[in-house]
Amino acid sequence: MGNDPSYPLSQAVTSLEDPGGRLTVEEVAEASAQGRFVALGPDSRQTNFGLTHSAFWLRVSLLRGPDAPADWLLEVDYPSLDSVELYLPREGGFDRQASGDLLPFTARPVEHVSHVFPVSLQDASPRVIYLRIQSQGTLSAPLRLWQPEVLWKSDHRKYAALSLYFGMLAGLALYNFLLYLSLRDRIYLLYVLFVAFMALGQSALTGFGAQFLWPGLAWWTNVSLPVGMGLTGIFATIFAREFLSTATKLPRLDKGMILLVISFAMCVLFSFFLPYWIPAWLINIIGVLFSVYIVLVGIVSYRRKHPGARYFILAWALLLLSAAVLSVHNMGKLPSNLLTTNALLIGSAFEMLLLSFALADRIHAARQETALAQAEAISAKQAMVDTLLETERMLESRVTERTQELVQANERLREKEEQLRHLAHFDALTGLPNRKLFTDRMDSALKRARRNSARLALLMVDLDDFKAINDTHGHFAGDMVLVEVARRFEPLLRDTDTVARLGGDEFVVIVESPEDRSAAEVVAAKVVRAMREPIDLGDGQEVRVGMSVGVALYPDDA
Repeated sequence: MGNDPSYPLSQAVTSLEDPGGRLTVEEVAEASAQGRFVALGPDSRQTNFGLTHSAFWLRVSLLRGPDAPADWLLEVDYPSLDSVELYLPREGGFDRQASGDLLPFTARPVEHVSHVFPVSLQDASPRVIYLRIQSQGTLSAPLRLWQPEVLWKSDHRKYAALSLYFGMLAGLALYNFLLYLSLRDRIYLLYVLFVAFMALGQSALTGFGAQFLWPGLAWWTNVSLPVGMGLTGIFATIFAREFLSTATKLPRLDKGMILLVISFAMCVLFSFFLPYWIPAWLINIIGVLFSVYIVLVGIVSYRRKHPGARYFILAWALLLLSAAVLSVHNMGKLPSNLLTTNALLIGSAFEMLLLSFALADRIHAARQETALAQAEAISAKQAMVDTLLETERMLESRVTERTQELVQANERLREKEEQLRHLAHFDALTGLPNRKLFTDRMDSALKRARRNSARLALLMVDLDDFKAINDTHGHFAGDMVLVEVARRFEPLLRDTDTVARLGGDEFVVIVESPEDRSAAEVVAAKVVRAMREPIDLGDGQEVRVGMSVGVALYPDDA
């Protein structure tokens, strides 16, 4: 990896199916060593395993480039997965992180609408990670590695789009509820309930609900999708019956509508008592049959000159197409991407608008019968415009507020990154450069010495009898000695020199451009004299610490 903002990982992933879901990560690692993992290939469809009872293990090896940052976020962009576990190998075992619908939202490693895990790549060696995914619903795992700040910016756009979508549903629901209060025609109330439960189902599908509406209700997160979509199907069918007057005008076709209502109601009940995969399968199958049947009924009504039928057919045809795309995706036949995973979201948005137009057309037909109906329609149209304008203003305010929150979050993230960067290069106890920073500075100093044909001195300093101080006075006193020794170095060295703590009681000093060996030895002598002074440990206790100093001169000793 280099310095790109994000990397899709489908081409780098290998998988192992665990039919019983009982393999441990140690067994999986052994299977990986035996070459039992299967490459998925460049097609992102291969990370969509459809509806399955098996658990799947995914393996990916990450190699950090020289210019790449150390801290990344791994995203599994399918919110409705029941269980997602990340295993990072370490000496003697694995570090585990868990996410998924079966856990409270607040228990996730990163509180995010998708399943996001922090991954640290501190060195240039390959880092192998294992993912275990299992779900009673569709098992899809589109993977992407993000730089943190880039993911937050991407989230901003995603949340803005979702806010617009749910804001549109809220505006349509409110507008039609006002029509219901005005006209007392129950078809508008049915439309409002249809829109409301569509919003519930979509909030479950997108993870929006788990993040903002019910973050602590893991059980509800697990069943909210089939319940929401089942209730959507119930009220969509009842709304269609009322809109097309099938009970009186198409009694034979109306029997099929009643059967659909019963089927969706059973799916809702099954969601609470049966394994998740049963209502999930039924919702997928019945949803496609429902959309096809509704379009056919709409065509029959259109031929009989039913008002609003043309918009009705177009609306349900779009939803049929989007539901078919989502169902085929859920069965593992289409890849997971922006279009397939959000097919129902996109289709339902256009469907709601077209159904609103269909209702308006129905109203328009009624207005033509009486002057009173025409006047009410004009008022309703203006009310819709006002409502939508108000909704737009509310959304703009929400987006602005969210933008400010994201800016503040990014600022806090940058501050934390600075703290982590400092801790990575400086000793936490003494504040001196650590071994890593010493190595970098030594390399730079050697390059300057070679380029300028100058000398470079290296003083290796080791405290004498330091272990005895620890044993006699305790480790806290030992830490006080190390801090004081580090402090005494400062006035003895130039700004161009470097003193670093290598670990324990070992220090090293880089002296750039000394005139000769004697100049380096003078610095060493100053260091030894400065350390002879007693060190106050408090409570009247003092210790003296000696040290051994070795001097090496470049290029003389090279």
